[in-house]
Parts: sequence; C-alpha cells; structure tokens
Amino acid sequence: MTRPHCLSPDACAAAKPTTHCRSCLARRINADPELRRRRAEGIARHQARPGVKAAYRERMAEVSAAMWADPAYVERRRAHGKRQAATVLARPDVIDAGRAPDVRARATATREETLLGWCPPEWRDHYRYLNRTKRIPAAEARKMIEAEIPGTAEHARREIASYDLSQRLRAERERAEI
Repeated sequence: MTRPHCLSPDACAAAKPTTHCRSCLARRINADPELRRRRAEGIARHQARPGVKAAYRERMAEVSAAMWADPAYVERRRAHGKRQAATVLARPDVIDAGRAPDVRARATATREETLLGWCPPEWRDHYRYLNRTKRIPAAEARKMIEAEIPGTAEHARREIASYDLSQRLRAERERAEI
C-alpha cells in the first residue's frame, strides 16, 4: 500500500491506505497552525487563572525536594555529571568552541547584562570607574549612577533636593539684602 503521508509506509499500522496510524495522525494534527494557536490560547487562559502558577511552583518544589532527598537519585545525577565531564566537556572541540572569541564576547555581554542590567549601557563605564578605580562600594556607586539617570527615583530625589536647596539659598539671600 502507498501511504504518502507516512514516514515509514512499510511499517505503518493503519488499516487503510487513506487513514493515518497514531504517530502520523499526531504529526498531522500538531502541524495544524490553527489547532496549535487554540491550544496555546487555552494554556494561556489556564495559566492566567489565580493560583494556578503558585500551585504549580509548589507542586514542583515538592517533587524536586522528594527527588533530591533520594540518595540513589543524587548518585545517578553525580555519575551522569562525571560522565558528561569525561566524555563531552573534556573533548578538544568542545573546549575550543568555548574559547572562541565570538562565544567569549557573547558570554561577556550576557554576564554584563545580568550584573548591570539596571544600569544604562552609556553609564556602565562610569560605574566601573567608580567601583574599581575610586574604590567606591558597589551599592554606593549604584546610587550615584541612579542619581544621574533621568526617570529613576534617585534622580527625582536629587532633583528635588537640589531645587529645595536653591530655593533656601535664594530665600537667605533675599533676607540678607533686606
């Protein structure tokens, strides 16, 4: 029988040439964009219900804790890690791929974004200068930078304090002139 829709026509378990076996039917259904869209919407609606995500996180935390409490599971994970380190991570091609300049550049950019995501890119060099050269602690350097960035609470605080100071100085000058 010819089954143009089947990936393995000789081993297909479908009763008739026009029908699909289970795997071919699942592949056909999952390839339908309309069905995939409706399925995604249904999942999004379910996830949007109050408490669903919290219940899922709690359930997964319990499952994870139970798994890691099992010494046999921990030992299997440890053995798997050792196998990966010995067979995959120690291969020269994997080591060289990790040292490639473009890979290092992407890793550096990702790490910088993780650590300094709060800081606009144009202020990052100044933050590093304060932190490394001037030896200002990171928290203080961050406050100093945030005070310079328009739209942040620190900047607003600084602007208000500056305006308040200028008004007080002006009032004192006016009193002194009288």
